[in-house]
Amino acid sequence: MALFNKILARIGIGAARVDAKLVNDEFRAGEKIEGIVEVYGGNVEQTIDRIYLRLFTSYVKEVDDKKVKQDIQLNVFKINEPFTIQPAEKKKSLLLSNYLMIHPLRLEKHEYGWQQV
Repeated sequence: MALFNKILARIGIGAARVDAKLVNDEFRAGEKIEGIVEVYGGNVEQTIDRIYLRLFTSYVKEVDDKKVKQDIQLNVFKINEPFTIQPAEKKKSLLLSNYLMIHPLRLEKHEYGWQQV
C-alpha cells in the first residue's frame, strides 16, 4: 500500500501542498513583499527540492486600436533549500522581504510594471 501511495503522490494525488500567503494583494514601488509560505505534508513522506515564487504584473497595451490587458512574469524567487516533509506535517517559512523589494520598470510608452531590485 505504501508503494501505491508514493505513486499517487508522484502524479499529484495525496502529494504535499504549498500555500503562499502574502500580507497584501497589491504592492507599490519601494514596498516590501511580506508573507508566509506553508507546506502541508500529503499522504507519504516527500522530499521537496525547491519551491519558487513567481512575481507577475498586469499592464494595458494598445493592439490594433484596442486596449488589451497583458500579464507579464517579472521574476522568479527560490524560497527554500531542499527538505523532507512527513505525512500530515505542516512547515512554515517566512518570506524574506528584503530580496523582494520592487521598483518601477518602464515597459512601453506610458506603461509600467514592477521588477526586483
